[in-house]
Amino acid sequence: MGKQNKNDLAEKYRINRTILFRWFKPFWNEKIKPRDIDISNSNLIIDGKYLDRKTVCLIGIVDKKVVFWKFDNGENYLT
Repeated sequence: MGKQNKNDLAEKYRINRTILFRWFKPFWNEKIKPRDIDISNSNLIIDGKYLDRKTVCLIGIVDKKVVFWKFDNGENYLT
């Protein structure tokens, strides 16, 4: 979806927001998990992207591939 919001998507596909809501409803309860990747003998790079003042998305990258992500309250050594 990129940075498109519900209104942009509804307009793009020429549907109303109710139909768009129905399209995505089956996916709301699914846990999103990246594929398992063998990272042995590789360097793991972890960085955080703040979404707002209290929410950060921590992202782990190996060989330019995202291997995990986690939403948390902040970026620190223990997280």
